[in-house]
Amino acid sequence: MYERIIVPLDGTPFGEHAVTWATEIAIRSDARLELVHIHVPAHLENDLFAVPTFHYTGVVEADARHDREALRREVGELEERARRLAAETGLRVTSRTITGDVDVALEREARNFGADLIVMSTHARTGIERVRFGSIGDAVVRHATVPVLLVRPPAVASMLPATPVFDRILVGLDGSMLSEQIIGPVARIAGLFDATVHLVHVSVPPGDPTFSRIIHTEDDRSMRVELTANQYLAHVSRTWSAAIESARLEVRRAPSPLHGILDIVGETDPKLIALATHGRKGLRRMLLGSTAGDVLSSIDVPVLLFRPRHRAWGRVEIAAIEHSMV
Repeated sequence: MYERIIVPLDGTPFGEHAVTWATEIAIRSDARLELVHIHVPAHLENDLFAVPTFHYTGVVEADARHDREALRREVGELEERARRLAAETGLRVTSRTITGDVDVALEREARNFGADLIVMSTHARTGIERVRFGSIGDAVVRHATVPVLLVRPPAVASMLPATPVFDRILVGLDGSMLSEQIIGPVARIAGLFDATVHLVHVSVPPGDPTFSRIIHTEDDRSMRVELTANQYLAHVSRTWSAAIESARLEVRRAPSPLHGILDIVGETDPKLIALATHGRKGLRRMLLGSTAGDVLSSIDVPVLLFRPRHRAWGRVEIAAIEHSMV
């Protein structure tokens, strides 16, 4: 069950899309909702929030006055939205307008509010646009200490279900305790929606993905790795049996985690994909990539992300098992 849910809004219909999903979760768990708007001063650049006031004392008063008026308008609109939502749903809904860099300010507000879930819309940028401009959703996940549910608005508003449900949940696991920390948040969602949980491990062959077909057909080492992966999923299922009574287990061979997940999504039509994320950034992210980011940019299904608090420890990971079997 969730107790306190934060929904960041930017004042556009795009951001409002997240309210539908957050409201359904809040109703099922009798949770409090807080609508949050991060105000960006019109006369400041985003990277100036941390510098002393005297660094921008030359800003003309007209700009400052205009910004104060804009802030009052944004506060009023958000308060009215919270009142309407409370009247429509019977939920306890509050509003909060804050200032700062979106990701840092939102993480701070989540801690102050005691949130246990953040629900927000995402553009899920791709390609060079993603590298150059980043993604607010990505940045929030990297800073957040609670799960973040990212939803992509449909191309047509009528495509949004009247009552969103998460009755089929696909959980990606990479063989480490790091990835398993997503199961706790998944169990909460699954309990609310009486969902079927599908635990998946994508077995990626070593070396260049270009040669995956040759490796899969001629190297029985991959068969032994698959057996180990099945044993791993069975162990995870037993470990979390108190939270998830019965889960479907599947090991899928594919050139990459994304390929494997895309194949399974096409076959099973999950309503939610759940992944732990390493929270990589900068050059390391560009070099190593991000399965979570790839999934977000490739699939319209809502994605639940969680940045684990600790690195994997205490269990031999799948990669290490593969090495030992050579």
